[in-house]
Amino acid sequence: MAEKQTIFIAHNWSCVSVSSISYYLALELSKQHRVVFLNGKGPRNVYTRINENLEVYDWPNKRPVKFKDFVFFVRLLRKYKPNAVLAHFSTVSVCVVGAWLFKVKRNCCYYHTLIEQNRLDLPANKSKGLRFRFAIFKKGLVYKLASNIIAVSQYAKLDVSKHFKVDAQKVKVIYNGMPDTACKNNFDALKIVFAGRCDYSKGIDVLINAVGLLLNRGINLQLEVAGGGKQRAQLEEHIQLKGWQNAIKFIGPVPYGEIHQFISSAYLIVVPSRIDNLPTVVIEAKVCMVPVIGAAVGGIPEMIEHKKNGLLFKAEDSGDLAEQIFLLINDRQLRDNIAAAGRKQYEDCFTIEKNVRDVRDLLLHGPRDFVN
Repeated sequence: MAEKQTIFIAHNWSCVSVSSISYYLALELSKQHRVVFLNGKGPRNVYTRINENLEVYDWPNKRPVKFKDFVFFVRLLRKYKPNAVLAHFSTVSVCVVGAWLFKVKRNCCYYHTLIEQNRLDLPANKSKGLRFRFAIFKKGLVYKLASNIIAVSQYAKLDVSKHFKVDAQKVKVIYNGMPDTACKNNFDALKIVFAGRCDYSKGIDVLINAVGLLLNRGINLQLEVAGGGKQRAQLEEHIQLKGWQNAIKFIGPVPYGEIHQFISSAYLIVVPSRIDNLPTVVIEAKVCMVPVIGAAVGGIPEMIEHKKNGLLFKAEDSGDLAEQIFLLINDRQLRDNIAAAGRKQYEDCFTIEKNVRDVRDLLLHGPRDFVN
């Protein structure tokens, strides 16, 4: 039997959305190894023992970026002396620097959000300012201290190497995975859905204008937008001005426990991002056998092969998007074939089991025994 190791995982203790990759990883590792999970959100229990090998601690702050969080992390490093550390999102700086100082052999972190996405969602004076550039410089120093960076797409690997001057050899691509669901496509109306933030980078305005073009051509369809965000009020005003309010509805955020039912009720789902890494909603749609139309940008083309397991359109081009939607409306057989192929792709590439297996191997054995 392999020697028992101690693994730190810093993420959100939750089995929903992208947090599920860490939740199921912790459970799998704890079958043979000790796991210390550092929870960033959710109930503030301070400390919870899940099983004899798995303990969950809460950070002092929900966003662990302060000195108090660093001190807390150092105390845990001293107590448990981990063999590997894996950090996500706002935990990266504290975890990577602390693990480097304590010479943790496998000091790993995720790279989730692309630089351009951050830039697009900031006001122009901030996205081009000295503070933004200094933040990139600081994060680049942190990434250089990591032994490995997990990128969730090939595009993200290029992005982190380019913007942070990180050696591409230590960036490993591991696609996110999602748990399966019993919800399968059961639409009863010609309904398109969007699930995500109403922020500029997500391109919801591109989708609204595409649907508007089809409405103006006399095509009877509906669009439901699930999610909040900075642009919602502005977009609703635009819809009113165009007279599309009877066909395009904002329904607000959908609780994650209901997201698969929401997606399953759609004829198709659109991911119109101006830039994106590996959108979780694409995987969720494929789980539910709902066809996806996505912008041909960022990591999305790695998830969609045009006219095979989805459709692609030129990013920011509402006219092209309208034509792709029209194609699936008029060709039910193509629509159903794409839905079935998307489900097969999920089973081959995006299951939670595959993600857990790949990340587990990296944490336990390191990059020399890990095949990218």
